[in-house]
Amino acid sequence: MLINKDIDIVVRGPCKIRVKQGTIDIQGIEINDEIEIKDNKTYTLTTLRESEIDTECQIISYFPSLNWRKIGERISGKVIVIGDENSGKTYFSNLVANLNNSQIIDADVGQSSIFIPTFISLSNIKKTLNAKEKGYSELQFFGHKSPSINPKLHIALVSKLIQNNNIVIDTDGWITGIYAYRHKLELIYLTEPEYIVVFENNIKLTFPKALENKILYVKAFPLPDKRDRTQRRKYRQELFKEYFSKATTIQIESDKLFGTPLADSLFISWGTPLQLVYELPCEGYYVPNIKGLLVGLTKKGKIVGAGIIQDINKNYVLIKTPEKDFDGVLLGYISLNENYEDTEVKIRKCPESSHLKE
Repeated sequence: MLINKDIDIVVRGPCKIRVKQGTIDIQGIEINDEIEIKDNKTYTLTTLRESEIDTECQIISYFPSLNWRKIGERISGKVIVIGDENSGKTYFSNLVANLNNSQIIDADVGQSSIFIPTFISLSNIKKTLNAKEKGYSELQFFGHKSPSINPKLHIALVSKLIQNNNIVIDTDGWITGIYAYRHKLELIYLTEPEYIVVFENNIKLTFPKALENKILYVKAFPLPDKRDRTQRRKYRQELFKEYFSKATTIQIESDKLFGTPLADSLFISWGTPLQLVYELPCEGYYVPNIKGLLVGLTKKGKIVGAGIIQDINKNYVLIKTPEKDFDGVLLGYISLNENYEDTEVKIRKCPESSHLKE
């Protein structure tokens, strides 16, 4: 297959691409021999000069180059990437990180690309297309699939992962409304990037003028098969399923999570009654769907992975996890059913009249 210069081709794996003549680029990686795509995700192949390739990859579309490679070559240092869902933020972030040998922060807690959803991760990215090979070097546990549940905590956790000025911050697709605007603006001011890559013109126009010299506008992916809500939920489900595929069940003391136990489903947490089921009488607070709750696991103050609460009584909690060594547990805001489908969980205040028996 002969490809003219400055043409972008979107392909889907798993497959191999063999370059018979010329040079192609995928995520900032120059290829002039052969490369294997191990997952079933889509990748954009850009020709750096007229090239000939041989591949069994499924070809999704052709279009004039978006010039992402040329834009990526112009920027370095601390970069933040902002845009709508399905715009190509993660792909562009990987491209810039590969071109500059940068670290990358995956701040998208819903459609995670490095670890599993609800976590923010830092990766010392390597020249590879396959996320499984990148791994992560540090984690923070946010506990929810959207930063909207606690924007300030999300920003604080992202800031904690910034270790140097050679880093790319890949953000989430929450961009609509005043709260989303404030979240992204505070994230920019607290992380102090040298470049703000924006995938939508209307976002650029709403930024303060003081930031205009930092903003670069990038065209979004013109793909017809972008993830809808159902597909995004399915994506999270598959990530959870893969992570917990080799999990075992570990027992820990229940007071490490919920405070002083009074009964199997009743605890005193920081001086306040906490019920793990809603039943009458109810005083203080209660947590619905405690079984299946996703938790973050810590070791000596560092986040080391995730677990799922399987069962609980006043003496112990059973946690399903692939992690072998942890000494602390942080409660999340979602639960997972047996098929790893997620549901939001909130700690709720008991109704004022519920302490009376009906």
